[in-house]
Amino acid sequence: MPALFTQWLAIRELKLPYASIRSAVISSLGLILLIRSESLALLALASAIAILSKFTIRYQGKHFFNPTNFALALMLLFSEGAWVSPAQWGEEFIIASWIILLGILVTEKALRSDISFSFLGWYLLLLLARVTYLGQPYSVFFHQLKNGSLLLFSFFMISDPKSTPDHPVGRIIFSFLVAVLAYFIKFHLYNPNALILALFFLSPLTLFIDKLLPAKRFDWPVNNAKMRSPNYYETFDRVVTGISKH
Repeated sequence: MPALFTQWLAIRELKLPYASIRSAVISSLGLILLIRSESLALLALASAIAILSKFTIRYQGKHFFNPTNFALALMLLFSEGAWVSPAQWGEEFIIASWIILLGILVTEKALRSDISFSFLGWYLLLLLARVTYLGQPYSVFFHQLKNGSLLLFSFFMISDPKSTPDHPVGRIIFSFLVAVLAYFIKFHLYNPNALILALFFLSPLTLFIDKLLPAKRFDWPVNNAKMRSPNYYETFDRVVTGISKH
């Protein structure tokens, strides 16, 4: 609900055209899947920050931070009351299989499966090199391959079509840089939130990559009236107006 309210408020105050509520729903669900806190106020704040980032941190009409990632990173960096549990999704094969299957469906729909598989390839190659260098059994590598948090990040966060580079080659370059920084943060700085922080710190590079490799910007279909959901915003207007009168 905080995410939906924030999106309604931003659209109303900034006088923007009506838009689909699905973006707010997806961002809030992403936060629910990952963030942990004993404070409902912090969870509400994280939802509001995620939605506001889409409307306020933009360059030439494009928001380059993944909203969920942006809110998570700020909570991790500046709040002691919120955290992410990297192992909360376990490392069971059945969980990994479901995440991969659903992830492929989502990324194919958004035309961003290239960055998901590219990131996984780069990151797993680094993990394989590390296991080989340290002389560890390869069962360690296959154990890491089934990590639920890694798969969620690959298919549902770095694959955001609105905040990733527009050009396919740009997305491969970007995924490589995120993989390298995530590896460094995890194994040299020993931070378990390496994936989230790496994407957060490198997201502004999207603007530079788009300049270097220009391509058509992704946009969700808007011709279908069902995509815009104007009744949702009109209902919010009536409810808030009624409350203010009393």
